[in-house]
Amino acid sequence: MGDFKLFRIGDVHVKEIENRSVVIEKSLQTLIEHNLLEMFAIRLIKSEAALGDGENDHIDTLGVDENNLPVMISYKRSTNDNAINRGIYLLDWFSGNRDECETLITDRLGKQVADSIEWAQPRLICIAGDYNKYDLHLVERMNHNIDLIRLRQFDIGFLMIELIKYSNMAMPISLEKQNIIGRSDTAGTSVASCLQKAEAPLIDLFQSLSYYLLALGDDVQRITLQDYVAFKRIKNFASVVVDPEDLNLKVYIKLDIGRNGLLKNISKAVKDTDHAGTGNVEITLATMEELETAKPLIVSSFETN
Repeated sequence: MGDFKLFRIGDVHVKEIENRSVVIEKSLQTLIEHNLLEMFAIRLIKSEAALGDGENDHIDTLGVDENNLPVMISYKRSTNDNAINRGIYLLDWFSGNRDECETLITDRLGKQVADSIEWAQPRLICIAGDYNKYDLHLVERMNHNIDLIRLRQFDIGFLMIELIKYSNMAMPISLEKQNIIGRSDTAGTSVASCLQKAEAPLIDLFQSLSYYLLALGDDVQRITLQDYVAFKRIKNFASVVVDPEDLNLKVYIKLDIGRNGLLKNISKAVKDTDHAGTGNVEITLATMEELETAKPLIVSSFETN
């Protein structure tokens, strides 16, 4: 895989900080599970969750992410470990055994959370010290939600998380204007329904915002959910809600308000308010000019997530 260097800067000279590939051991899995929310915005459901119906296998780590997608984490413990193939098998197993996972989620997080799970889009996260070209090619060919995460450890006591490859399931709606208007087959999701009700200027604004968010980095993923569209890297950095009645978009971002401040008239803090999407700041956009004004705050959320 690609190489990188980290240096400590002195007055005149720099000194390289040694880094090494991480060996995935049980102790590291435990560390990750204890810090899933901080590292991946995932709530832990169960470690070593056994498969039922006589299956002699288990899910290394089972969780629910910030978009209420069920997540299975598989750890690649050696170069020859078939963690990705095993994870794909677990995704297929999951599609036919939802009830078992639903029971675990209900027991851990309650029925309200279990009822809000987006069961049609389960995720697989593979965590390893490194991957080979065959691993990357396999993921590129898959129509599943799969993230490949690489870990690197530095001598100064830092652990680096790197998203090196991902694949997504096919988007349930199209963002192309000509495919949104009048498309009866997209009416099953509320996002698509809102877009069908929207006037052309709001659709154009939604498209412009979507293209801008995707262009922020080649690791940006777009996930269409029931009530909003999430834009994420390892974590969400923007969630977009279409409001055709008020003729605007609501964009929720994660922001250090003390450092970045808010934009008068178009943004407000919503940390203690129930809303669709994820984030502590709501930006209301009704025009292209407001989108341009909001871009610095959006970039701040992108850079810190």
